[in-house]
Amino acid sequence: MASKDVLVCGTLNLETTFPIAGFPLNYEAICYRPFEIRSQPSGVGFNIARALSTLGNRVRLVSMVGSDFLGTVLRQSMAKFGVSDEFILPILDQTPQSIVIFDGAGRRMEKSTPDASLETQASAPSPTSPLRRCSSADRCN
Repeated sequence: MASKDVLVCGTLNLETTFPIAGFPLNYEAICYRPFEIRSQPSGVGFNIARALSTLGNRVRLVSMVGSDFLGTVLRQSMAKFGVSDEFILPILDQTPQSIVIFDGAGRRMEKSTPDASLETQASAPSPTSPLRRCSSADRCN
């Protein structure tokens, strides 16, 4: 199958995962977890863009990040996943983040920046220009 030019419009955030022994989480003033805490790009838009790139497509992601350190890091990391950062706009006050705490039984608790605050913080320019160069497009929440 020939690769396609695909535009994905959706969320991009920094996700930090933290494994625990189990829920409920008991209080500990400090807990050392050598190399078990991980931070990486995430968000519905990014996850779909990454999957489409893995399948061999040329993918552009339309999303918003903060004009802060985390936004810069996320934009620079897109090339590693085969996703263009051309339309990832640094127009939010802060880059969205989430933390996922999970245990060995598969239970998880996620805390994240709510999507509603992103919609009220910024109004992204229309992505019509990149649409003209794509065979298909996908808008994600």
